[in-house]
Amino acid sequence: MSKKIAIGIVDDHKLFRSGVVDIINDSMQFQVKISASTGDELYASLNKTNIQILLLDINLKDENGLDILIHLSEIQPDLKVIMLTMLDEVSYINTMVLKGAKGYLLKDTTPEILLMTLKRVHEDGKYYDTHTTNVIVESMQSREKLASIGVELLQIEIDILKHISDGKTSDEISLLLFKSTRTIEGYRQRLLEKTKVRNIAELVSWGYKNKIL
Repeated sequence: MSKKIAIGIVDDHKLFRSGVVDIINDSMQFQVKISASTGDELYASLNKTNIQILLLDINLKDENGLDILIHLSEIQPDLKVIMLTMLDEVSYINTMVLKGAKGYLLKDTTPEILLMTLKRVHEDGKYYDTHTTNVIVESMQSREKLASIGVELLQIEIDILKHISDGKTSDEISLLLFKSTRTIEGYRQRLLEKTKVRNIAELVSWGYKNKIL
């Protein structure tokens, strides 16, 4: 019998984590070697145990999963990380991919999709479903359109513009992007300056006119 692929999971919801561990350990190909609820528990375990793929919750109780993802890219660049989230937000997907996530799973996914994603990430190095791929392509197209009109926006500024067009407040956007409200307000002001418009209504109109939205 071939050796099973070593998996780790970081999630602070014990019942959810236990269920995922059972699904993975019941499979023929994978086995959970690390089960942690915090980043510190993960780092301590990684000093003793080697894993090939990590399932990482983006929204832990006392820390940001993205910060753990960034740190892992520095200390264990070969570790393939699949992000877990309850939210199907475009900005989440863009940010996770840019920070090095090799996959993205909603927590209400099926056991079959979970195992298939683990298999594809192990074999191909990364795996994004059709929806995630479309988000990545749309992001690239937005950048191309911006370049064609001579405006340079950061990815986070594009994401904020899309949230603004959906009617979200700075407080709401700050929660989605893990930034302070003050930081979001700063980006909003820079968006007005970069696009040379006078107010938010004109900014949204500019976004639609130039097919960024």
